[in-house]
Amino acid sequence: MRGLEIGPLYRPRVTKADGDVRYVDHCTTQELREIYRWNSVVREHLDQIVDVDYVVKPGQSLRHAVNGDGPFDYIIASHVIEHVANPLGWLSEAEAVLADNGLISLVIPDKRYCFDINRSETRPQDWVDWYFRELDQPSFVHVFDFYAHAVTIDGSVDTVGLWAGTVDYSGVRRADVPDADIAAFNACLDLQATGRYMDVHTGVYTPASFLGLLALSARLGLMNFAVGDFTPTPVNTLEFYVTLRRAEKGSTGQILGSIAKALEVETTKAASPRPTPAGLAPSPQDEHAGSKSPEVDAFVGPSKAELSDKERSLIAAKRALMKTLRAGVVTLRRLVRE
Repeated sequence: MRGLEIGPLYRPRVTKADGDVRYVDHCTTQELREIYRWNSVVREHLDQIVDVDYVVKPGQSLRHAVNGDGPFDYIIASHVIEHVANPLGWLSEAEAVLADNGLISLVIPDKRYCFDINRSETRPQDWVDWYFRELDQPSFVHVFDFYAHAVTIDGSVDTVGLWAGTVDYSGVRRADVPDADIAAFNACLDLQATGRYMDVHTGVYTPASFLGLLALSARLGLMNFAVGDFTPTPVNTLEFYVTLRRAEKGSTGQILGSIAKALEVETTKAASPRPTPAGLAPSPQDEHAGSKSPEVDAFVGPSKAELSDKERSLIAAKRALMKTLRAGVVTLRRLVRE
């Protein structure tokens, strides 16, 4: 298979030793090394950043950037779509360079377990607005929201602690600047003065919200991919996985059916008991008590008597979420039948 990997940085999912793959990014290799010198995570790996084959500049399409080298059998985009200012336009560009039944493999950060935890989820009207404005780089809204409300800028958060409920980032702001709002405003002034590309998380997603955005996009005729595979966010990690398969024109029912199946997987995952810190007695009703699964081996469920008011509130919130997710599944099934 011939493939494209977008934004591999220093950790490509497919290496050139593995197969025929080309690398795409918004900058050259040297420019990426300059940009990421400030990043505490990437700084130690600057020499490992891959040689970029195609550079997509603002205002340039993916098809134009690859210069007729397509079609490709697959595209890998790990931690990319959350940086895209116009996801609907981006998916359309991807479709244009893919072969029939070509795949897009997405790895997407789950805002509940990463530095986006205090940011609001991207709404359907956001995707539609960005589509009609044909954004080709982050806007002032994107830049201000990211720099003002991301918990950290270098990406460091206690993901395992968030899963366990042992850390709370409520109200936490960036610690690298005296005032996050002023820093965000200054970033907007920089954007106004220079027009330079600012690499921020434009989209903020959970598995359920992302699948909902795909469903709306398909219903509006703006997205032509079915869900080929879906993996909810594994315990103690911060990313979920969605593989999209290029569909035939006019196959909206098939597309919505595939999204409904993925949403059912997410609904089932959300309904299962969440891991809780070790040291609490397991509940007799907890079907995972005593499990030897690596994901839950260090955690046991609390007994009913040990539930705090906060934990009861979380349970109530989860039940409300479950109700919303089930309603979404019912709606998608009805749309498929129609």
